[in-house]
Amino acid sequence: MDGYPRTLAQAVAFDALLRQQFLRLDAVVNLDIDGLPDWVPDLIGLGAITGAGGLMAYEVMRLIGPAVVNHGPAIDEAVVRWTDSHQVDKWAAVMERLGKIGNTWTTWGAAGTAAVCLAASWRERKWLPPAALGTALLVDHYVTIAIRRKFGRPGPPDSPGGTYPSGGCDRVVLFYGLIAYLLWREFSGSQRGKICAIGTVAALSFNEAYSREYLSKHWLTDIVTGLLYGALLLAPSIAAVRLIAGPVNVAAEQAGAR
Repeated sequence: MDGYPRTLAQAVAFDALLRQQFLRLDAVVNLDIDGLPDWVPDLIGLGAITGAGGLMAYEVMRLIGPAVVNHGPAIDEAVVRWTDSHQVDKWAAVMERLGKIGNTWTTWGAAGTAAVCLAASWRERKWLPPAALGTALLVDHYVTIAIRRKFGRPGPPDSPGGTYPSGGCDRVVLFYGLIAYLLWREFSGSQRGKICAIGTVAALSFNEAYSREYLSKHWLTDIVTGLLYGALLLAPSIAAVRLIAGPVNVAAEQAGAR
């Protein structure tokens, strides 16, 4: 019986000690979600949904990748030859400038600037815009690396670094699309505002796709799949924001309609 209490006082003290130790163990093993800040579960949910969207996008690109790599040259090479033979130097110089909106550091800079501005201007959950843009950036970066390691398709002769799918087209759809959505849901919410946001992102995406093709920086099939890839990443990011922030503010929607 050594080590066990022999008196009533010892039994009471021993029982209190056991209760204290069990409470400490319960706090370690079972995290008290109610005790966490309100934004922590939402942040975990944001990361989970965006990450799952990245896995889905990777799987789609993996499935269509062999068809693009094996059968794409029949279309791509003819398009590049025709484009090169009809290219105008002055227009190519314009496209060179306009096509920079999809460059890595340009889109990352736009995302960072938008994250700071939206964090300052959102009325509630100020952490959400920078978290959504930052999570989208990480998912896009690492999933794209995984796709390129999987296929490693070289680009046209004048731009061998252009790979499947087009990163510029992907980034324009994803980052400018997410920025447009965050602006729309906070400051407009109207049908007219939605149409303007979609139209702006569509115009930017067309500009990027056209400039990449005109300058032969990507194969045509890589450009088309880049647009698709960006849309596949954008959809879960928007869904995660809506799930956390809820429906668009009715007051903002009514104000935008007037």
